[in-house]
Amino acid sequence: MMTIGTLLLPLTFVILGATNWSLWISTALMGISFSVVPAVIWSATAMLVEPARLGTAYGLVNVLQNLGLAACNLAAGWLNDSAAAGPANPAGFEGMLWFFGVLVFVAFAFVALLWLRELSPQGHGLETVRLPEAVEIVSESDRT
Repeated sequence: MMTIGTLLLPLTFVILGATNWSLWISTALMGISFSVVPAVIWSATAMLVEPARLGTAYGLVNVLQNLGLAACNLAAGWLNDSAAAGPANPAGFEGMLWFFGVLVFVAFAFVALLWLRELSPQGHGLETVRLPEAVEIVSESDRT
C-alpha cells in the first residue's frame, strides 16, 4: 500500500505540470496518496515499536513529519518568490513543481528500497497481516 500511495504522487505532479486536465484529478490523486501513506506509516510504527515506547515513537514520527512539512513549505515559498510566481506569471510556479516532483521521485525510491528490504529475510513482516496472540475472536453466541 505504501508503494501505491507513493506512486500516486509522481503521477499527480506529472498530470499537474504536463497536462491541461482538470485540477480535481490531481487533487483527488494527491488526497488518496496523503491518506494511504500516513495510514501505513502509523500502523507500521505500532507493529515495530514495543508498547512501552509507542507514545514516544508516535511523537517522533509526528515531529519529523511536521519538520518536513515546514521545510518544504519554506522552500516552495522561496522558489515561488524568487521566480515572481503569481497570476501575472504562472510560469514562475515551475520551479516549485520541479522541487516537489523531484522530492516525490526520491521518496518513491526510498519506499521501493524499504519494500525490497521487507521482502528479504531481514524484513519485519510488515507485508503480512498478523493478529496479536492475545486477541480472541468470539462470536455473539459464545458470550451468552
